[in-house]
Amino acid sequence: MSLWVIQIIISIALGVAGQLLFKEGAARLDVSLSGAAGVFPLLWRMFAEPLIFIGLVCYGVSTVFWILVLKQKNLSMVYPLIASSYILVVFFSWLFRHETVAPSRWVGALIITVGVWLIARG
Repeated sequence: MSLWVIQIIISIALGVAGQLLFKEGAARLDVSLSGAAGVFPLLWRMFAEPLIFIGLVCYGVSTVFWILVLKQKNLSMVYPLIASSYILVVFFSWLFRHETVAPSRWVGALIITVGVWLIARG
């Protein structure tokens, strides 16, 4: 397996983990935004929530791997591969969070999967 493939898999996996952590962390937040003065307390609560903070770390490390991929490959080829993260988020939200996923969303994920496969082949 090529180095860039491993790097993009790591980047996508960390991005998906970040999204799942954001969702879990957001569920724990007491979100109330009242005017401009409410922005900073809200941001503080977000950064102080461990799951959101870990999600941000995942996103940061994901970005490092993404930049390494971009150094090696054309953006027009690798960027569409990020769409696989949409599929994985739907799947893991269904699997771990027990979210209801409508059949139309599964069909959409299948269409995205076919598109990612076609792009990866070229």
